Order: sequence, then structure tokens, then C-alpha cells
Amino acid sequence: MGQLHVLLGDPFLVDKKVQEIIEQVGTDEFNSVVYDAEEFDLSTMIADAQTIPFMADDKLVIMKHVAFEETDLLGDFYALIDSIPPFLTLIVIPKAIDKRSKLYKRMSATGEVHDFEKMSGEHLKESIINFLDRRNIKIQPRALESLMIRVEGDAQIVTNELQKFDNYFAGGDTINEQDIEMLVAKNVEHDVFQLINAVVDKNKQQALEQLADLLQTEDAVRLLTLIQNKFREMNYTKQLLQRGFKKEDLMRIFNASKGRVYYMEKNALTLSEEELNYQLDVLADTEFQIKKGLLDKQVALELYILNL
Repeated sequence: MGQLHVLLGDPFLVDKKVQEIIEQVGTDEFNSVVYDAEEFDLSTMIADAQTIPFMADDKLVIMKHVAFEETDLLGDFYALIDSIPPFLTLIVIPKAIDKRSKLYKRMSATGEVHDFEKMSGEHLKESIINFLDRRNIKIQPRALESLMIRVEGDAQIVTNELQKFDNYFAGGDTINEQDIEMLVAKNVEHDVFQLINAVVDKNKQQALEQLADLLQTEDAVRLLTLIQNKFREMNYTKQLLQRGFKKEDLMRIFNASKGRVYYMEKNALTLSEEELNYQLDVLADTEFQIKKGLLDKQVALELYILNL
């Protein structure tokens, strides 16, 4: 009998579960496929999931970032999960899902739903301290707080940084705030988020100062892309709020802290749909002028803020 696994919640813990399932199934590389819904449509994923494995008994299909609320293929998906082929292990990682929905109840009835809550800040701090203690490494309280700010509570980033500390302080030592500044990269997305807050509030001075700080280490074109993504995120947040999604849902969907979700909601409600679309149009025009060489990329970003 085939198996369905639905994975929700903290991306780091979801990824760990995916690796566990892959090891348990033991499917060869010719019969293991990962689909990202941002690149493939649901019909392609369903068709492949129903195709028999190549010269093997088992097949593994992973569907990532599926926006079920936006598809008209739910009937086809229901047909797949209600009668999963005996050779298939199907892992579904939805982009968002309402636990009150018919879809959630259907998947719960036909497969295993694994819902991983995001680690709380205190839990993550405790895990960091325990990891370092086992390696005879200490971390000063202010250094720990600085680390948490830089990784913004992201367990995956924390894991990468801890491996770095394990190598750098291999003989046992105490990590101080200067070590964090030297070894841990600043979270650019956090700074862009602060920039967006200033843009939404039309605080040009603060936005220009934030932009100047970011331009010291980041390329202007990459920053423009990040700003565009934040406005798209804001637009998606507005749509979810209109559909009745709550703060807890947004925290899970965007893997964001309560404080960050507060500003996401505030910004989404501050700007109308027309204003959001206008901002995205202005940013698209700014990108066009940069790519055509009509404006210097840094000047273009500064003009975008001055014209708010």
C-alpha cells in the first residue's frame, strides 16, 4: 500500500523529516523526484506520481510549496490520495493550509500529517547552549542575544552557524559578541524588512538611512529584488487575511516570529490592494530603467524612496 506524508510547520524540522522518510524508503535516484510548485504545475506532479517506477518496486515523489487554495485540480489530487498506488511514497509540503478545510481532513484521513511547531526563542537558545556545552564551548549572554538577532530565530541557519563554531572553537573556548559579529553574517532580509516598514510609513529619512546601510554590503539590484518580494509577500498576506487566516496561521506559513507577523499584518492592512499593485508597478519600472541602463542602480533605488 502506498503512503502519504503531509509535512507542516518549521522548515528545518520539516526538512529533517523528509530526510528520515527518504532513508526509510530507500528509493533509488531514478525513482525519487522533488517538485517545487513554483516551477511545476500540480497536474505534472500528479501525473508523475501515478506513473509506475522505472525498473524498481518503489517510487518517491515530493511536492513542495503547493498552494492548494489557488488550484482548480483538487479533484485530481483527491483521486490520487484516496487511492495511492502501492509503489508510491508521496510527501506533500503545502505552502499554506487551513486545518478546518475539507482538504486537510481528507489528507489526515488518508495519510500521516506531521505538524512541526516552530521552536520558541527560549527553546532555541537552550538547544544552542546544550550543543556548545557538549563541545566544551561557552557563549556569553550578550553574544547569544546577538546570535539570535542575526539568525532571526531560524533553526536552519542556527544549525549551519553551530557547525562553524564547532570547527572554529574546536579546542573549547568562550564565544563573545565580537566573535558573533565576525563569524555570523547579518540577516539581510531582516534589514530589508525594516526598510519596508519605513517605506510603508512613508518615513523617507529612515528608509534612506536603512538603504544606505544595506548598500554598504549588498548589490542594489539584489536589494530591489528583495524589496519586490516583500511587497508580493504583503499582497499574499492581505489575501490570506481576507480569507480569514489568523496570526498563528501566518506565523506558520511564513515561518515568522509573532513580532514580525505583527508588522506584516499592519503593513498589509495599511496599504490597499490598489496601493500594493502600484508599488509593484513602480518597482517593476525601476527594474526596467536599471536593466536598460537609463538609471544608475543605486540612484534608481534612492529615487524610488524619494518619490514615495
